[in-house]
Amino acid sequence: MAHDDLAEQLFVRAGFPGFGTKSCRSGDDAIADVPFNAHSLRMIRKIAAAMLLAVPLGGCSYNYNLFAKVRNGQIVIDVDPASSRQPTCLRQIEVSVEDERDPTWRESVSHDDKCANEFPLSYGHRLRGKHQQDREEVAAKPLQLEVIYEVTTTTGATGYGGGRFIVHADGNVENLPPKLLTSDTGDGS
Repeated sequence: MAHDDLAEQLFVRAGFPGFGTKSCRSGDDAIADVPFNAHSLRMIRKIAAAMLLAVPLGGCSYNYNLFAKVRNGQIVIDVDPASSRQPTCLRQIEVSVEDERDPTWRESVSHDDKCANEFPLSYGHRLRGKHQQDREEVAAKPLQLEVIYEVTTTTGATGYGGGRFIVHADGNVENLPPKLLTSDTGDGS
C-alpha cells in the first residue's frame, strides 16, 4: 500500500471530514470546497509532524536567574529566589569578565555525579564528580574590583542559568540586570 493511500485511510478513520473529496460537509450541506490531493496530504503530514515534535521539544529546557552574594567573606553563586525554576544540582559553571572570551573560572562534570554539586556554590570551589575531558577547564582566578562578571551554569542536561554581577571596592556585590542583546543590523536597533 502506498504511503499516500495509508495516510488517506488514517485520516478517514480519524474522522477528518471530506478527506479525499471535494468538499467538507456539515450534515448534507457543503461548507467549503477543499481540494485534497497527494501534495495536500504531504503538507498536512509535515504540519502535523512539526506540531507533534514542537510540543515535547518546547518543554525540555528551562532557564533560571543567578545572583552573587557575599557569605562568610566569599562570593557565592546562587539561584535567584524570584526565578520561576529553583534547581539545586549543577554540573557546569563558567564565570568571565563581560564581553571577554577567556573565562575567569570554568568547570564541567558528568551527568552521573548524583547531585554532588548544589547551589549555592562558592566562587572557585572545585566541582565534585568526573570532570569532562572535552572542555578545557580554567582554575578560578581572583575576581577584580569594579569589573562586570557574567556567570552561566547548566543543571542536568537542559537547565540553563545566567547572571551578571560586580564586586565593588567596599566589598559589596551588586547584581545587574541581564544584558540586552543588540540586533545584528549593525545600527544598534
